[in-house]
Amino acid sequence: MEITGGALETKKNYWYLMDYECVHGKWKAVNVDAGDFELIVRSVDNEDAVLICLDCDEESEMVGIWMEPSGEKKRILQK
Repeated sequence: MEITGGALETKKNYWYLMDYECVHGKWKAVNVDAGDFELIVRSVDNEDAVLICLDCDEESEMVGIWMEPSGEKKRILQK
């Protein structure tokens, strides 16, 4: 954040909106409808940028590790 003046690299950032339900005694991540809600941040170019909202079963790479909030490990198991 210090290098970019407090801005986020919008191509590398995303967010999840989810909830957890108890299914057969186990907690499971489920998607929540965000409606028209958008998460807006300041980009490196000092412009407003909308961050992408991912579903809880969409994998994303964080520091070289693929993970998703639902706990699935599809991409990690493929490698």
